[in-house]
Amino acid sequence: MQNKGSLTIYTIAHFFVDAVCFFMLFGAVRNSIGDSQVFIYGLLVYNAVAFGMQPLIGMLCDKLHALSISTWGCFLLAMGALLGGVPWLSICLCGLGNAAFHVGGGIDSLVYADGKLARSGIFVASGALGVATGTLAASGGWLHGSPMEASLPVLLMGICGLVCVFFLRDIPAEEYSVKRFGATDAARSDSFVILICAAAVVVRSFAGANVQTQWGDAEWLVLIPAACACAGKVLGGILSDRFGASFVAAVSLLLSVPFIALLSAYPVCCAIGLVLFNMAMPITLCAIAERLPSRPGLAFGITTLGLLIGAVPMFLFVLPETARTIAVALLTLGAAVGLRFALGAVKLPFAKAGRGSSALPQ
Repeated sequence: MQNKGSLTIYTIAHFFVDAVCFFMLFGAVRNSIGDSQVFIYGLLVYNAVAFGMQPLIGMLCDKLHALSISTWGCFLLAMGALLGGVPWLSICLCGLGNAAFHVGGGIDSLVYADGKLARSGIFVASGALGVATGTLAASGGWLHGSPMEASLPVLLMGICGLVCVFFLRDIPAEEYSVKRFGATDAARSDSFVILICAAAVVVRSFAGANVQTQWGDAEWLVLIPAACACAGKVLGGILSDRFGASFVAAVSLLLSVPFIALLSAYPVCCAIGLVLFNMAMPITLCAIAERLPSRPGLAFGITTLGLLIGAVPMFLFVLPETARTIAVALLTLGAAVGLRFALGAVKLPFAKAGRGSSALPQ
């Protein structure tokens, strides 16, 4: 049950957790705060708690395996939803609940991956759709003025928490380790791989936040980038298991550059670029976890901390259009090159067994 059933539960629950968080943020919390500039600071606080706390929670889970951390995350988020009229407390509870749930799901996706990258990509992917759906539901006023506006988030989190209680179990100590994914070259040192992969997450986060997707005024268009991010993360894991992580990471990021930097004004081109751009996500996560096999919680937290660091600048300043284009292109190229050296040889997808499999010299 835990190996297959838990992936389904965590992936579906992940969608609802992120949807509820952003429904609360752009609904009750924003309405309670009122001032738009103060609300921006509220979003920064939420991100700091939701992403910045994950390394600490992850380390705690690595030390004390039986924490039922995802269950606690759902119930903390339910409390945050109940307190939407107390904005700053709601922000902190929602962020903490989100962090706790993500760590639990992330650990499960790594421990029970059986050496396959696809599982982590699938788990993480549903969050993008949840964020977009929750934001759209709140901004579009789907439940505005309805009794469901206050009760639905609490109900959803209560259900998710109860599902976690009844259908998920803590990971036994003897199972609490990550099998090798084959995502990194054994000749590379642990510290080098972790540092470069974490840096790649940071620059991808910053670059992703600066991709221009202003295709129109229709609110539902926010779902397109989210769907592309979701598809990219799923495909990244699946294709890496088939063709090799190093090959997929390098090629997908390189191919994404013209689409997200030069052709982002065209929806179809930008959508293709976003799919390619997000394919590296499960690769960086599993590469770090491979080098921290007994600490999957910390490994997952390192990647979310990287996302936070890369996203913080967007709260502080806005780059001019030309500078954004250049930054997206250069940072994406830099991430591709960095991952190529961190992961090792770029495996050719159709290389014969026993023949050279490196497309680039070592």
